Amino acid sequence: MIEQKKLEFLQKYNPTHSIVVAQSKAISASVQHNKLYSSNLDLTLRRKIRDSWKAELASKAEKYVNSQSVSQFEIDFISLQSTMNNLYRGNFLSYHKGGNGFRVSHAQKSLSIYLKHLWCLGRIFMPPICPIDNVVLRLTEAKGVDATWTFVNSLDEHKKRFTLIENEARKNKLPIAEWEILNFKV
Repeated sequence: MIEQKKLEFLQKYNPTHSIVVAQSKAISASVQHNKLYSSNLDLTLRRKIRDSWKAELASKAEKYVNSQSVSQFEIDFISLQSTMNNLYRGNFLSYHKGGNGFRVSHAQKSLSIYLKHLWCLGRIFMPPICPIDNVVLRLTEAKGVDATWTFVNSLDEHKKRFTLIENEARKNKLPIAEWEILNFKV
């Protein structure tokens, strides 16, 4: 059943089984409902930022050919957030109600979706996490503000929401990545 769900995911989101597509989809999903860029940012600079972002995703993902812990994943997405803000802070929104710059919500979602693609492609070990967004949070006991994702900008806020997902997976006696892919509506 898990393998079938992984194939369905790839058929819809990455039918060519491309690493470049995986990176692009991960970045696009993380900004789809979660504004990031300053409104006056030109296309050339936006491409440069996305190229750097893709390189960071690839670099962070290398270690996931072996099993990694949730703690390691948290270190990786906080590092991604820091790197992107250090390189491009002036090009990101500075007045967004979710916080300034490249937020935890952008880093966590882009890295976790990229890892999900790689896992479905058979390139890495099962990730210790899953992509988090409002849809996934609604599958848990999350209520009110805890069911929102786009404004998350601290490790504590992330952990609070991740615990809800972890509890749901545990109730179903499944690893988190398997729980998410079984419940993800393709």
